[in-house]
Amino acid sequence: MYREKLEAILEQYVDRFEEMNEHGKNKPDAAFKWRVMDAASALDLDARDLLLEFENLAESTNKLMESNRVQPTGGITILLQHEGEERFVRGAFKTLLADDGGDIDDRQERIHTFIDDINRHLGMYMDKINVYKQTLSSAIAYLSLIRPKENYFYRPSTADSWATSIEFSEDFGYAKTFSLRKYYKMCDELLNALPDFPRILRLHSERLKTEGIKTDDGLHMLVYDIMYCTDIYHLDENKEKLTVKERLSRAVVREERDNLMDKLLTVEDKLGQLGVNVDLPDPVGETVHHKTFGAGTVRNCESGRMDIEFATGMRKFQYPDAFAKGFLKADNEKTMRRFQDDANIMTERRDLEMEKIRLEDSLKHIG
Repeated sequence: MYREKLEAILEQYVDRFEEMNEHGKNKPDAAFKWRVMDAASALDLDARDLLLEFENLAESTNKLMESNRVQPTGGITILLQHEGEERFVRGAFKTLLADDGGDIDDRQERIHTFIDDINRHLGMYMDKINVYKQTLSSAIAYLSLIRPKENYFYRPSTADSWATSIEFSEDFGYAKTFSLRKYYKMCDELLNALPDFPRILRLHSERLKTEGIKTDDGLHMLVYDIMYCTDIYHLDENKEKLTVKERLSRAVVREERDNLMDKLLTVEDKLGQLGVNVDLPDPVGETVHHKTFGAGTVRNCESGRMDIEFATGMRKFQYPDAFAKGFLKADNEKTMRRFQDDANIMTERRDLEMEKIRLEDSLKHIG
């Protein structure tokens, strides 16, 4: 999730919260979503009069789920008016709403089964079911309204608009290519970010108290409300028109940049922990030992190189690397331990500094 964009959007959400929650005719009244959820949670699939239950649901969800062009809950009430369909509808909804232990892929399969089965039965009584047919949106809506803690409300245009605004890193598709798992992942990212914005949580809590909302949805409808309001009220002031391919490409670049920055900060932190450059002991005059050349005396040490006199002649070694890597050992155990410790620090610092240069160069090229 593009954190900078998210912060700008949520700041707008807070600034315009009062405006978006105004009550009255032709007013936004954003809180109606929670009133619908409260009403939907009362649906009793075991009620004796299931038709009455769905008539009440259709009435309560009218503003959220239905319009002149789409009336999915109305389609259920039409089906229930036909003899013998009550048992089928009851079973279809219980299967859709069954506990799946969090298996989102199984949930999506049940969504498609529900849509196909209900629409097939509607087709037995109607030549054209376009207005009343069940869709991906309506099936997910039933889940989100009746099982709000495990599901998110879904509208294709709202979801796509939000994905573009925050440059979501995955393509959750549409219709038959739609991935419930990826859509819920996008919603979860927003949900997990909300604790960092206490003003929104406070305003939302006050809204629920004012409205007398009883259903605890785990802030899932708030996630949808933020996405919906961002789209409808243009809270993303700098929104660009991006194709899915462009959005995914940007997300990949941003993720790579973020990873490089995380690594760079880690390297800088480690360099800070190592402290300033150590003052290595002067090895000149020390007796050292080499596995092949035997004992030798350090005669000179300058610019990271030592000249050591062995019985076989003068040899050059890197300093302090030769001690750190175990090529040389000093007679004095205390001196040797210091050589090794300081050499290890020097080697680690040099490697970190090289890694820092590499990461900084990569960041320059990624843009």
